Amino acid sequence: MAATALQTYSSGPIAALVSRTERPVGHASLAHDGAVDRLVVRVRVARPRGSRLRIVLVAPDGGEWRLPFRPRAVVGNGARGCRGPALRFDTGRLWRGAAFLRRWHRARGRWTLRARGRGVVACWSLWVTTARPDVVRARAGGTSARIESLPDVSAAYRVAISRLGRTAVLPRFECPECAEHPTVKVRDVDGDGDPEVYAEFWLGGAHCCLVSVVYRHVARDRYTSQVVVWPGEGADYRLRDLDGDGRPEFVSASDFECAFVACAGTVDPLRIWDYHGGAFVDVTSRFPGLVEAQARLYWRTFRDSARRNHPFRSYLAAWAADEHSLGRGEAAMRWIAYHQPRSFVRSLRCVLDVWGYDGSGRCPPVMCRR
Repeated sequence: MAATALQTYSSGPIAALVSRTERPVGHASLAHDGAVDRLVVRVRVARPRGSRLRIVLVAPDGGEWRLPFRPRAVVGNGARGCRGPALRFDTGRLWRGAAFLRRWHRARGRWTLRARGRGVVACWSLWVTTARPDVVRARAGGTSARIESLPDVSAAYRVAISRLGRTAVLPRFECPECAEHPTVKVRDVDGDGDPEVYAEFWLGGAHCCLVSVVYRHVARDRYTSQVVVWPGEGADYRLRDLDGDGRPEFVSASDFECAFVACAGTVDPLRIWDYHGGAFVDVTSRFPGLVEAQARLYWRTFRDSARRNHPFRSYLAAWAADEHSLGRGEAAMRWIAYHQPRSFVRSLRCVLDVWGYDGSGRCPPVMCRR
């Protein structure tokens, strides 16, 4: 959605002395509110050559953006008034500016320019562009959720949850890696009668993946969150009630992508997760029929390829992972260690360790993050 408003401010010709102690050198009061989508600051200064300046823009909510003033910049030396060249800082061109906007500042209020060093600020101006956020909503069981995103601010998202008419206090939400527009789901998946909220994003890249931020209600108006990075190449997850207990399982896979073969030829072993008590628990071993069928297929494929003297070791690795889920991991690794190169065995043990095939049932850090 296009930006909806632009507010501008110019100090006009001034002579604000910059001292060694950081202090305000100017204020801009804006009357119209809205989510800040872009900022442009223009500063004209006079200073001795070689002197250092620290310039900071402070938002009405207290957030600070340190303007990247280069020590050797000569623009504006001897400046008087607003005419002529000046230092220009644009959040659309500076990565620190984009990071500043991800904090969701509002336009209305008093903006302050602070400075420290040696010199005189002769003029400064501020352009603030506001936008109407894109909003997605979902509702179920007395809980409603919404996600707001600004189209021109990378990774700028705000999640709001209302439960039984009360607005929840959410943990701080950051997703700098999220690249595309989010979706939101509200569904009770742990069977406690209190729906969870799933904010879901797609990461950019040819082989990348779906990211879920799961919010769980823990107190009157508090939620905790967990970030889950699902396997790529379309594996993601599917919600299926495999055991008929009324609580769905997350049917997914371990991400062995590019570990043993070119990324396009990757084979991922089955992984089934249960969400309980705010954590994902590996319950793959509770469904041996599904795992056994996949393990047989992977073993046959590897065996046939080995007979043709072109062993598909990616299938062997996925078979070994399935054997671990079936409780036969040690026997499988003994066979592999005897018949396969040591380099492959070392790589396989490392991947199995990273993906949590230790029998603990814990979700590995490579997938589940707080």
